[in-house]
Amino acid sequence: MERIGSLLCFLVLVVTSSAQSDTATVRILRKGCYTRLTLEQLRTLPVQEATLTERDGSQATYQGVSLGEVLDLGCDSTALLDKHGSLRAVVKVTAADGFVAVVAMAEALKDFSDHPVMLAWQRNGEPLNERHGPFQLVLADDRKPGRNVRQVKVLEVIQP
Repeated sequence: MERIGSLLCFLVLVVTSSAQSDTATVRILRKGCYTRLTLEQLRTLPVQEATLTERDGSQATYQGVSLGEVLDLGCDSTALLDKHGSLRAVVKVTAADGFVAVVAMAEALKDFSDHPVMLAWQRNGEPLNERHGPFQLVLADDRKPGRNVRQVKVLEVIQP
């Protein structure tokens, strides 16, 4: 019984350590692929900007990278899809608090949209604050911010 207690204590420590060091990473899941990307890795991609009207009516400019490129960096998610596969696939985006939004894969690709979905880490030139970051999904073309998921933790590509 003492060994089980020690093992449980060890597992709790491992989970706690991972959660604390996980603040600047995003996980990507796709059938046959599981990876984590750090902010440093994401910064190797071409940075883009999007200006949005916030809920209070103010304007904010977000900086980040195209969601499609993030998915390719992690798991070749979009590279493996043909045109029709891109239209059928979705990306399930999960936040730290369990909030979930779904984005059509086509919305994440430059081939299909002038303003592809972005994974942002800055707002108005400053890192996202603790309430919104370290990563936030930004959809410049959405009229309401319901899918602008804050504290993004997991991106999961789902193909029917």
